[in-house]
Amino acid sequence: MTDGRSPAPPPLDPKGPRRHGGVRAIVTGQVGLDKKPFLQQVVDLARANGREVKLFKLAQLGLWLLHSAFYRSGGFRLEDISRMTAFADYILPVALRLMGIFTYSPALSEAVEQRHLIPRDSTQEIEIRAHTLYATALLTEEINKLRPADRKVIIPQIDARLWTHYHATFLPHHLTRTIMY
Repeated sequence: MTDGRSPAPPPLDPKGPRRHGGVRAIVTGQVGLDKKPFLQQVVDLARANGREVKLFKLAQLGLWLLHSAFYRSGGFRLEDISRMTAFADYILPVALRLMGIFTYSPALSEAVEQRHLIPRDSTQEIEIRAHTLYATALLTEEINKLRPADRKVIIPQIDARLWTHYHATFLPHHLTRTIMY
């Protein structure tokens, strides 16, 4: 059903990802979409202090969504899911700031609050995202110290909880022009 303003979505392809050789073929890059293997399209590469920085937000998020949707049925299960990091985007830093887990420098705080653009691949943007990964890993460790051994959480679960609960908060998030998050 549509609202009359936008066209109805196209019907679902009954073959789904099988027409590309299956989900694993797409994820592992055994099939090219847009002339580049899938993972090359979703790995965020940046340079900081002369070093290459790889952030796997979209790749990991895609795998997490597949795992979450199909792990109970056995259709898609990640054996090493506990090795995933957070999905470094723009909402988690807001959550971590509001919880007092990390703070920005006065200059960065002012830039974010004044809604100034933080350039993609800038030191500020890379540090925001890298510190988000580190802080969520530490937060997960601390939470797990309080939980029984059979009730441990993994980083993507913390990420999901923070993202859903802090998505509509009053504190502004950093603004960066990118398709990577």
